[in-house]
Amino acid sequence: MDLAKLVWMLNHRCLYFTNVDKLKIEDPFEGSCQPSELLKSVPRPVARDFVGKMNSCGPPLTVSCWHLNDYESAAMWKLYSDENKGIAIQSTFSRMVNAFEEFPDSVHIGKIRYIDYQNETFRGEINIFESILTKRKSFEHEKELRAVIWETSEKTLRVDDGSVLANINLKELIENIYISPFSPNWYRDNVQVIVEKFGLEVPVLQSELDKKPVY
Repeated sequence: MDLAKLVWMLNHRCLYFTNVDKLKIEDPFEGSCQPSELLKSVPRPVARDFVGKMNSCGPPLTVSCWHLNDYESAAMWKLYSDENKGIAIQSTFSRMVNAFEEFPDSVHIGKIRYIDYQNETFRGEINIFESILTKRKSFEHEKELRAVIWETSEKTLRVDDGSVLANINLKELIENIYISPFSPNWYRDNVQVIVEKFGLEVPVLQSELDKKPVY
């Protein structure tokens, strides 16, 4: 994220869950049921009717997307950081689960499975979470972990486009904050000051990709 989004998160004490329809701009296969043998085995009008009902049933699905890895990814910094001012939040699966402990609605968290949509199918029966946790192999470099919120109560705020502002425990969620390896040192210092002003005792670290070789 960039600094403005971090400030928004700290100020509102919320994790933003985007309406998954927004992600279809980059990948039209988001949430697709195309790998399903069920859709292949029925007449096309029936399949189209099923897809139409899936697209219109209930509130919009919303997601929070994370990169799951033991090490930093230079490619992910370049793809998703804002020029030389990118910021990354580091967490763990257990921290994420604990951060939602007092959240009033159901949250589904899982690793994305990457498949060849022409030759592979879902692992089990069709359900809305299986489709939202499956992507094309072309995106396998993202190594994505995804948190999903579907139905929400009156206690949870949805904005006009259907996205969700999930009020959670940020102190539990955030383990470290990393600054892009392309950022100057003064930028890290400024982010540290901002984080402390919001009462969050979290280390703000320069990316380890910034390190220089011995010779």
